[in-house]
Amino acid sequence: MKTDSFKLFVQLQGMLLLLALSLIPFSDMMDSMAASRGMREMIMQQHYALMCCFYVGIIATLVNLYKVWAVSKKENREIPVKYLIVAGLGVLLLFVGGGALWAQIISEVLLLLAFVSTEKTLCIEWKNPSAKGAFLLLTGMLMHTFTMIDDSIVIKIAAFVGFIIYWLGIEKLKSGLDTTGQKGASYLKKSIVLNVIGLILDMIPLMGVVANIFYIISFIVNFMGYGKLSHSEMIDPKGQVGASRLKTAMILSVIVSLFGFAEDWLFLLGPVGILLGMMQLCVILLIYFGWRRIILGIKDTEIPQEERATAYVPE
Repeated sequence: MKTDSFKLFVQLQGMLLLLALSLIPFSDMMDSMAASRGMREMIMQQHYALMCCFYVGIIATLVNLYKVWAVSKKENREIPVKYLIVAGLGVLLLFVGGGALWAQIISEVLLLLAFVSTEKTLCIEWKNPSAKGAFLLLTGMLMHTFTMIDDSIVIKIAAFVGFIIYWLGIEKLKSGLDTTGQKGASYLKKSIVLNVIGLILDMIPLMGVVANIFYIISFIVNFMGYGKLSHSEMIDPKGQVGASRLKTAMILSVIVSLFGFAEDWLFLLGPVGILLGMMQLCVILLIYFGWRRIILGIKDTEIPQEERATAYVPE
């Protein structure tokens, strides 16, 4: 049974990361709006998902910081004053900094400091390493998928770091699952390899068609991986629903990508541009809530090795 602190940890980390990712591109968007007053509405439509991520991140972070205080009192633990001050100042500077570069940088640093210290602050214990692996996958996938919303150099660097975190998380995810869950994690790993091959081929002239074939195979293998996770006996029914949400996020991300081919003129249509932003936001939220359910749904006790070897694997 996951403790209140553990559930709060997953929520707070997801929202801190979402806010930290959206902070710098959001500031750039506000600068563009100030420089082009006649195009404010179009710029807002183009960055609808980014705006939502930013404000959702602020509200959810503040709510969860209050919960840190409340849970500490409930569990008779010392209230982490220093942690609350660091994270709180990171959010506060977004309001009082007036958009100044120094305020953005300090706020980003404080939010990231809070992110890396939450685990120690809330005294999180990973009883099953698969839960830690799933958390790393959540972190890496959010960082990588955010390129759908913004493609600035900072976000691309974050996406590369997220890719590494995702890769490291897969082995941890496999370690505490049954045979079915391990097969699902293996599919996720193969999907990454296929995707990387596609990226390399995409940089070679006249190899675009071959690269697309690898992308399609990668998508199918990844989809199969989530399917296996949804049948793992080491993940409770609520966690299995999370795996299904990840499959939905994959399908929706394909639709978003198809819309992306017509991005230049699509935003001229107003409501359609906002619809695209809503779909991008839905992909991010489905990934967050999907992995959150899996993390909380992974059973605390590892399955014995002899049971793991004979676990039922659905066809």
